[in-house]
Amino acid sequence: MTEIWWTFWQASNYLLAHYPCDGAEHAYGLIESKIQDGTLRTRRKDPKSGEYFEIRPHEWHRSQRDDHVELEGADEWVGAIHVEYVGSEVQKLRAVGPETSKNRGGRPPKNWEPFWLEVIRIADHPDGLPERKADLQRQMLEWCEENMADAPRETSVRDKVSMIYKYVKPR
Repeated sequence: MTEIWWTFWQASNYLLAHYPCDGAEHAYGLIESKIQDGTLRTRRKDPKSGEYFEIRPHEWHRSQRDDHVELEGADEWVGAIHVEYVGSEVQKLRAVGPETSKNRGGRPPKNWEPFWLEVIRIADHPDGLPERKADLQRQMLEWCEENMADAPRETSVRDKVSMIYKYVKPR
């Protein structure tokens, strides 16, 4: 059976949708800790050869930059977002650790898929994403109020929009 590798965004979005995370930073932290303890296998594409190579846990170290991890000995900065993860291992993370008991008896995790589809629809327009993340945040808050039965809190929307703008700089 072939392993399916996910990008950082696929992995963090899965965790945000299925794991009781307190926003994007908690999902990032979970991914980073599981890279370093060897629970989550990672690989990186070599920009010169185009070949993938697996990254061993001891090759990662904490960075001063955005509190992400870096790969030792890399020619350029390689953070968690520039790496791929084994999808089946990410799916198992939701059942790991004391965080899983946090949501027992509470609200079920929110379905963020419609939110992400709306962001994609906005980004696909000729104007693309708004220049300022505050504008997208306001737009998505309004959209959530109108289109989601259980609209998320402002902080949740802000975390998701911030995650987008950390990764993609609008044109």
